[in-house]
Amino acid sequence: MVDVGGYLFNVEDLPGGLGAAPDLLSPTRGRLAEIATTFLDHCARPGVPSDRWERRALNRVLSLDIEHVEEPHLDAWDRESGGEVPDPEWTPPRVSRWDFDRVLRRTGECCAARRVDDETLYALYRWARLLTSPRYRLVEDLVKRHPEVQLFTPALDRGVGVPGRAPRVSLPRRVELAGKWTRWSRGRVHPLVPFDPCREARLGLDAGLREEDPRSALFWVARALERHGCVGVSLHPSSGFRASEDPDPGVREALHALYAYCDGEDVPIRAHAAPRSGGRRRVEGRAHPRWWRAVLEEYPGLRLCLGGYGGLDLPGEVGVSWAATTTELIESYPGRVFADLAHSRAGLAPLEELGQAQRHALRHLGWDLAEARAFDGVLYGSGYPSILRQRAVDDYPSNLLRAYRELVTGEDARCSRAFAGENALRWLGLEGSATPAARRLFDATSGFYLRHDLPRPPWWSGPFPLPPRSRRETLVVSR
Repeated sequence: MVDVGGYLFNVEDLPGGLGAAPDLLSPTRGRLAEIATTFLDHCARPGVPSDRWERRALNRVLSLDIEHVEEPHLDAWDRESGGEVPDPEWTPPRVSRWDFDRVLRRTGECCAARRVDDETLYALYRWARLLTSPRYRLVEDLVKRHPEVQLFTPALDRGVGVPGRAPRVSLPRRVELAGKWTRWSRGRVHPLVPFDPCREARLGLDAGLREEDPRSALFWVARALERHGCVGVSLHPSSGFRASEDPDPGVREALHALYAYCDGEDVPIRAHAAPRSGGRRRVEGRAHPRWWRAVLEEYPGLRLCLGGYGGLDLPGEVGVSWAATTTELIESYPGRVFADLAHSRAGLAPLEELGQAQRHALRHLGWDLAEARAFDGVLYGSGYPSILRQRAVDDYPSNLLRAYRELVTGEDARCSRAFAGENALRWLGLEGSATPAARRLFDATSGFYLRHDLPRPPWWSGPFPLPPRSRRETLVVSR
């Protein structure tokens, strides 16, 4: 399986750090939000490991001697982020039932009066503990929890930002960590690089030189794809922009620079496309899939994945509008537009427990996809680590696959295989496409494996095999 709908971050990657977490991360309103905030505060009290701590830990595991990122203009990025995060003494805590019971006694005044069952509380605590741990712990947890997932392509941050505030860990430092996660997981994780056009607009950089300017995120997008094992770009319009026709000319210019690069280099984009983000926070239509039609017309080589399938889980006209627009785009641009079902309720409960509205929505999705012949555009996604707040997280892949097979495709085995992974590899361009641009992207990814002496991962397929080891020294990774 290939999981395209997730994130890889901790609270240090959020603008404002833990101070922004209650608003951005709360799973719901009311009592559960208060309990989640209490758990986050408790888990972060001993300190959250810095990116420097995580680099050192991964360097030891990977037998590396490199202590810091030797890249240009890091000082400018760190100043923008408020300086490199301090490196406190930090010991990895035990995430166990015993530890949870101890914490629950300390926070009992918050939890006891609310009559929340222990399983829900434990899921919230486990979620809070991982979000205040090193990011590689999330990789470790995903691999153990969902062993059927052979490839995970998370975004390097949550994406829901605070306007005008940068994450505490700068993009160059997260890009370097991304390469270490890929090596440490032996190819199970290949992240997507986040791109913030609002930041680019504030800097006012020369549009024609962004790709060569280390102050620009586009410079680091190219570097991450060429050197650090990343396989695409992540956009989060809900953080303050639209994919097209944005009222800010600087944002429009930054986005067009990104689209031109991705179109020319065959780099896939995943864009958040759901009516809500960060719990129940509405995003006022900025993430609506309709804004992508003009982009797809202007850049005919662009491959796009719309994350969250546009409100499939939302009843009423809002959900219908977003899902219908997404299906229409998949039909109009076959092989270029995809959509994932990340954080779907169908994965968080057995099929027998799904509500009537959810079953009807999935059946309606199946009818629309069949009419549009668009089954090759739908991808599996979990929304990890957000689903950690749910009790049925361990069964998410099997629940979602069963619901998709029985309520959407009607026992069509080929469609089920395509949904589980084949479509995702086509979107990423890693299934062995014969186009010259895809060959360049494939060479960059295979070159990463060769440079770091990594074995061929189980998800790798297609007619283009990895170059033999005898060619390692002569391999040229073109852009």
